[in-house]
Amino acid sequence: MSELARLLELLHGADESWSTLRARYRVVRHRERAQAAFLAAARRSGATISTFGRGAAAPAPAPVESEEVVSLWLERPHRARGEHAGGARDGAYGVRDGELWWSWDPRRGATSNSADPTVGSDTGRELELLFAPAPLLGALRFELVGQAALAGREAIVADARPRLEGRQTMPRDIALAQLGRGAERYRLQIDSERGLILACQAIRYEEPFHTIEALELELDLRLPEETFEFVAPEGEEVQPPGSHRSELRRHCSIAEVQALAPFTVLVPERVPTSWTVHCTYFGGSERPPSGPGVSIHYRSDSGHEDLNISEGLADDFARQRIGTGEDWEEVTAGDRRVRVRGRGEQFPQSQLVLEHRGTHVLMVSNGLSREQLIALARVLEPAPGASVEG
Repeated sequence: MSELARLLELLHGADESWSTLRARYRVVRHRERAQAAFLAAARRSGATISTFGRGAAAPAPAPVESEEVVSLWLERPHRARGEHAGGARDGAYGVRDGELWWSWDPRRGATSNSADPTVGSDTGRELELLFAPAPLLGALRFELVGQAALAGREAIVADARPRLEGRQTMPRDIALAQLGRGAERYRLQIDSERGLILACQAIRYEEPFHTIEALELELDLRLPEETFEFVAPEGEEVQPPGSHRSELRRHCSIAEVQALAPFTVLVPERVPTSWTVHCTYFGGSERPPSGPGVSIHYRSDSGHEDLNISEGLADDFARQRIGTGEDWEEVTAGDRRVRVRGRGEQFPQSQLVLEHRGTHVLMVSNGLSREQLIALARVLEPAPGASVEG
């Protein structure tokens, strides 16, 4: 058997080569490079990307790189525990037992699907591809590079490149999501005994943008029963997943939205008669922290034109720094100053940002040009029922 054939066999059987697993992995992500790689992968697959909507304000400026440590305890076939330190999920942890799971996150609190086991979660599956890497066999072509040692284990070093290009790449990119979508190649360190992935660097333009490396890895240990017991922090009540979102979201007319919103909702004075409109109001929330907002979606009958408008209190959006990159241009839209960028290599949408009398507006379109967004920004006016001063 050749060395390459042995490597492929190891990867194929890795998920059955262990009974229990305890591991710590460091995950480092370069934000800008990762976003560029993701968008490149989406364009190759023919996907349409939309970023309309609302979210919680985030501290600014965002770090160029994020780093977290993921600790995992796995027991085949169906029990898992995952803990996060650092990064966006710092302090979060969860437990899975078969189809049931429980999790706690400092921003969202304690949740579980115990009332509805059909609701899924990535609890305990955050890095599943490292321990069950067989899907990589259809997604990548492997080339042996050498030998290494990591976390006290011997490793085979290999370069792996995506097999396909074009619109057929979407299933492949989904399989590679945990390793970093959009890479031109992956540098892998693979356990030479069990076939588990000990380290992976996702590389584009010869620069890594997503790195995973093992800090500890122990196999076939006896894991204490309490490992898979979930205990919510004192004072926390376990809630069904998404319960806060269903309470905060309301589909209604533009006039109803304006009656609910604590800011002036701005809408185009006129749009083509062939366009339909759908409007959603989001109430504010302390957990996860987010301010009230409005999402208005226009779409032509033919589907060739669309416009998504997200609005909220300017103070809530100030720290998100939307519209501050070098590819944004400040222009005049009537008596308003706006920032705009058109569709291009880095982003497949036209976008426009403005602030008017305490309301932050983000306009996004897959079908309209930057000039069309500017024209629409000129004719934005308060929605029916708005209280307008001056």
